[in-house]
Amino acid sequence: MRIAVCDDNSEDRKAMIQLCRMSTGPCSEEQIFYEYENGQEFFGAEDIFDVLFLDVEMPGMTGVEVKNRLRVLPGRFYIVFVTDHEEIVREAFGPHVYDFVVKTEMEEKIPDLMRELAGQLGPHIMIEGMDSREIVYIISKDNYVEYVMSDGKKNLLLGTVNELERLLVPCDFIRISRGCIVNYRAIQEVWGRLIRTRQGKLEISYRRKKEVEWKIRELNIKYGGYGG
Repeated sequence: MRIAVCDDNSEDRKAMIQLCRMSTGPCSEEQIFYEYENGQEFFGAEDIFDVLFLDVEMPGMTGVEVKNRLRVLPGRFYIVFVTDHEEIVREAFGPHVYDFVVKTEMEEKIPDLMRELAGQLGPHIMIEGMDSREIVYIISKDNYVEYVMSDGKKNLLLGTVNELERLLVPCDFIRISRGCIVNYRAIQEVWGRLIRTRQGKLEISYRRKKEVEWKIRELNIKYGGYGG
């Protein structure tokens, strides 16, 4: 799990990172941490993250302003606001916001929040050196498969969609046609047999339409909406 911590207080950043580490068990996934002193530093780094612990009050750019800029960012990620002042929490509601933590209650709340978020983010694997969460869809091309990534890059490698389906369906990928599987978390919208992702539109085959609709409904219930 990729965890970003944006707070102008270095001691608070260290405390949050330590509390996140306390949430792990022997079977937990690796945690990667990114630290930022303010919003400008955060946006300048352009790091990819799953969870952002965000201080509400920072010099230069407030946490609410950072959240407002992030609302248009595609992908599934969560913001946890941390604050000394409960009265300004109402301003911080919005897309991607998962919870609020008062700094005096961090020790009690953050480990439990991290365990909850691990379940919300869903499973993933590394495949051919790529994080499955960064794959938008995979399409068959003769004896090769093309991986279309969230940053727009395309990787053409030997393999078959059938082989990859067995690996990736447990990671919330959906087979939408004979030659294509799509990452549920990259879906932005569905119209009839068309799926819109951050990297273009895909077509569901007639034969798989009902199966795909059922799977999307199941994952919408599990995660509360499309991943993109």
